[in-house]
Amino acid sequence: MPGFVSPAFVAKKGQSFRYSATLTADDGVTPIPASSLSTLTLNLIDDATGVVINSRNNQNVLNANGVTVSEAGVLVWSGTAADSSIVTPGLANGRTELHRATFKWTWSSGTKKGAYRLWISVEENSDVA
Repeated sequence: MPGFVSPAFVAKKGQSFRYSATLTADDGVTPIPASSLSTLTLNLIDDATGVVINSRNNQNVLNANGVTVSEAGVLVWSGTAADSSIVTPGLANGRTELHRATFKWTWSSGTKKGAYRLWISVEENSDVA
């Protein structure tokens, strides 16, 4: 199963964000078009506690729930304020909380699998109104 772990992506607490990546086949190069995908799910959890964020627990995101995939294999996640919420009580301004987003997909009529892990460093920004 091809997979990739990203470097940390930075998001501000309670603010929307946009993230994009290309879904690729076993060779890590060939893009997988949306029409070839059988499934695409998203898990979003706080790394330290395991708390699921914004009900994204194996959530279907195949051109749904703020995620789109093009025929060029480009995945775009339009994250909402709820996706960048902080679960650590009393986190100091400017400090970050690490979230783990895992996309999993199947293609070729469900016979092939892939995964992508995105680390999101969510910054407390209580000074922002």
